[in-house]
Amino acid sequence: MLSDFGRRYLSKPIGRPIARVMAKFGILPNQLTALGLVLSLISAILFAQGRFAAGGVFLLLSGVFDLLDGQLAKIANRVTFWGAYLDSVTDRYSDTLVFLGLAWYYTQHQEPIYVILVSLTITGALLVSYTKARAETIIKDFSSGLMERPERIILLAIGAFLGDKVMRFILWSLVLLVHFTALERVIYTHKRIRGDKKDE
Repeated sequence: MLSDFGRRYLSKPIGRPIARVMAKFGILPNQLTALGLVLSLISAILFAQGRFAAGGVFLLLSGVFDLLDGQLAKIANRVTFWGAYLDSVTDRYSDTLVFLGLAWYYTQHQEPIYVILVSLTITGALLVSYTKARAETIIKDFSSGLMERPERIILLAIGAFLGDKVMRFILWSLVLLVHFTALERVIYTHKRIRGDKKDE
């Protein structure tokens, strides 16, 4: 959802001009991808320390670079299978690092329920990605799911800026939403496969 919105209203009108400037300076798309991972690591460390607002800033910055690397690849004519693969893998590491930072914070505060919630959210987030990636090897034009990475980043950033109490509510919401999205993608894929067989 927000991925489509971001591509239409942010990535193209805003991201492209910035990417053009970066291309002139010889910045490479994979460098932005790596920088996004570093920013996610910083965000994770800040979350682990309980510095939620600062962690939210770096989390959003990592999302911005994740948005820009694709635009830069197109403008600099550097779209490659390796770049797309690296970007996808890096996104998974970035997600995991941020959630591990939160898990560490709640571990230090001896709140096992929220450590479990964060662990379940990590699992769900990875499944959201996997269910799409696997489905795309079977069916064409896959389009399904609510809680993709941009949505997760925005929800976590809201929790970070509004404080620990809101973050707790966000985590409960994320657990439900990511697993709902993964399950919804499984059902969608099953229906598409059955539909394709009927058309044969």
